[in-house]
Amino acid sequence: MQLRDDRLRSALRMVVLVLVAVVLPLWQAAANDDPATPTVQVGDIRLDSRQSGQVEITVRNIPPTGLSGYSLTVSFDRNMVKVVSASSGDAPFDGPPIANIDNDKGVVLLAAVVASGPTSGSLVVARLAVTAVGRGGGGSQLTLNINELIDNNLNEITPRDMFVGQVTITGQPPRSWTWALWLLVPLLLAAAAWALGRKPAKGKDQ
Repeated sequence: MQLRDDRLRSALRMVVLVLVAVVLPLWQAAANDDPATPTVQVGDIRLDSRQSGQVEITVRNIPPTGLSGYSLTVSFDRNMVKVVSASSGDAPFDGPPIANIDNDKGVVLLAAVVASGPTSGSLVVARLAVTAVGRGGGGSQLTLNINELIDNNLNEITPRDMFVGQVTITGQPPRSWTWALWLLVPLLLAAAAWALGRKPAKGKDQ
């Protein structure tokens, strides 16, 4: 009986070793052939009303073919946020990007191209200086649209994902005086009715 148990345990160990030897390389190969999807992300920021700050635009999971260019559109609520300027990111995108800022429409277009970009990791490609123009308690999404991502071979990078940013305007929202209007209107009507009631009728002797 003991000999049979020992042979069974040995057989089970052999099966486990064979499975590890076969499955592990296949899993590693699948992981290498399926890298994380490149993404573009706009950062978040919290500002007081009338305060300015800077948000970063970052490309993450840069593919092995590299990143040499981008064209992006960022949309925002013009009643809450104003884009003051656009500036460079980190090397090699450390030159000023092409920027078309239209605060009346709440849109900014950004683009840049370099000779050869990074082939892995994450990189800040641009920065936006924004001012909170809305009141406390408000805010705006910084909605992103990827027009193009270009690799070092001048091919378009696909697939790719994107993540919107958020400008949050801190502080208390303005007080509502609606309750005062609801109180004031009946008082004014009552005062008007009382004044009309005291006014003598025409042609009546005083």
